[in-house]
Amino acid sequence: MFDNMNILSGASFTLLRFLSRHYHDGYYVRELARMLGIGVGSASETLARLAEAGLVHREERGRIVVYLCGALGA
Repeated sequence: MFDNMNILSGASFTLLRFLSRHYHDGYYVRELARMLGIGVGSASETLARLAEAGLVHREERGRIVVYLCGALGA
């Protein structure tokens, strides 16, 4: 119950801020984790939750999943 209440904390805020500043580009999970200094598992889980909430756009390109600013996915 409390997992969804505080979606904008820690890694979530960092990822959203980065993607919104680079809205014209898409990034894959490992790339975001490396650039932002967060764990790959944390980045993956956080991006999945943000995509589920509609705050970022998840796009599959073959075997790679790319995340973009949510405004572009609308």
